[in-house]
Amino acid sequence: MKPIIVQDQVRLGVGRCVGLSLSGMSYRMFRSMITVSILALAVAFLSHVLCYSLLEQSTRLRAYEELTEYRLVGQWVTRLRSADTPAQVQEALAASDLGRVAEYRRWSGASAEAFEGARETAERLDALYAYLNNLPLTVRGVVLGDLDARQILQGAQNPGAYETLMSKLGDLNLRMPVEDAGALRSLVQESQPAMWAMIESIRQGHARAIEEVRRAGGGLDPVELLATSPPQLGRAIEQAGFAIGDEAESTLRSLKSHAQRLVDVQQLKPLLETSSVRAAMARRLSINPREVDLTRTINWLRNESRAKSLADELVKQDPRTELSATRLLALAESERKQDRLESIQGTTEPRARQGLLDLPNWTRWLVLVSFLVCAIGVINAMMMSVTERFTEIATMKCLGALDGFLLLMFFFEAAIQGLLGGLVGVVLGVGLAVLRGWITLGTLVFPSMPWSDVLTGGALSVAAGLLLGAVASIGPAWTAARLAPMEAMRVD
Repeated sequence: MKPIIVQDQVRLGVGRCVGLSLSGMSYRMFRSMITVSILALAVAFLSHVLCYSLLEQSTRLRAYEELTEYRLVGQWVTRLRSADTPAQVQEALAASDLGRVAEYRRWSGASAEAFEGARETAERLDALYAYLNNLPLTVRGVVLGDLDARQILQGAQNPGAYETLMSKLGDLNLRMPVEDAGALRSLVQESQPAMWAMIESIRQGHARAIEEVRRAGGGLDPVELLATSPPQLGRAIEQAGFAIGDEAESTLRSLKSHAQRLVDVQQLKPLLETSSVRAAMARRLSINPREVDLTRTINWLRNESRAKSLADELVKQDPRTELSATRLLALAESERKQDRLESIQGTTEPRARQGLLDLPNWTRWLVLVSFLVCAIGVINAMMMSVTERFTEIATMKCLGALDGFLLLMFFFEAAIQGLLGGLVGVVLGVGLAVLRGWITLGTLVFPSMPWSDVLTGGALSVAAGLLLGAVASIGPAWTAARLAPMEAMRVD
């Protein structure tokens, strides 16, 4: 009897498997293009959500930073006009704002030890405010009533009010975040009054500093004083105890520019309310004279000819006005820029991102949902691509193909399709994200572009497409590879 000799099956290398996968894709070009398109759309959705979120966050942060100068002039005008409120002083002490703390130390006239004790008390009380204000709504209503935490603790300086507060907390099984009852009583009834006395001394010192600056500026209103910015202003501000910073000259130049804008607005508003100017603007805007206001006028001032025509009308009404066409045009551009930056910034203060995925919670959920949608689309495409080729798989098995070879070939084919789809999807998704950002956020998106994060997000999206394509093919390919040849031939 002739012996049966079973030889080892021929094993193809990785390069040959990749070549066969590419050959199969070119033979089924239409089907491969459909699979790549599905992968591209899924990855585009994922990369668009991720990249637009990164772009929006960085643009809002840049808008907030550019608005700093606009806010700064308002802060200086307020601080040169009236002393900080007790609550503002306490918040600055609790936050350890270095510039403000240095000012307050000068204005208090107290010893370093007494001032430091007041600052530590402000920090400890701030922790109590946060604790009381963060209580559940119903519990907070029982403890605080119609007052806030600051008012409650100020009232607790009275022994009777203190006992009432402690009784309410005891009834609700609540305990203030202080070492013990003695430390809490000492903080509220001894340290707190001393802190408020120190705050009052600081406010009196602030008022004296305001008066010194006002005398040095010839009694001008703070807006006009900053707009004119006389040579002695910086020295007078520093000698009065204000912390203007190391680059005082640069700060004063910036304050002068924005203060001049405020002065121009103050001059323009009453002139726009005069009947002659209002009538002239109504004719140009084609609206009722009663509808003429500063906002409409600013939006209308788009070129030099319009600014000149308005300047001529203002001179007719008040020959002493200094609002020239150049100043009106600069004012309109600055006001529009501020409005645009405020609309981009939104109503909440943005914060710097710490890492790629340091995104708002709703954005994280959206990215997760988009990833799941991407995964479902890819898995469906790869299952269809594999299951419709059962007959081809059976034929290869009849010719001697091993299960491992079939798995490897489908794996490489899916990986190649995932890579192509990922690259196309990332280009499409990032491009749409930039286009959407340009439409919704304006040209500020381009200098705000976080290139490193966008490139990292794009690379992750490509990797996601590659991984999903490869992983999604394993299940159906494994099922197909395990089929007996005759059984696979019968699959439609």
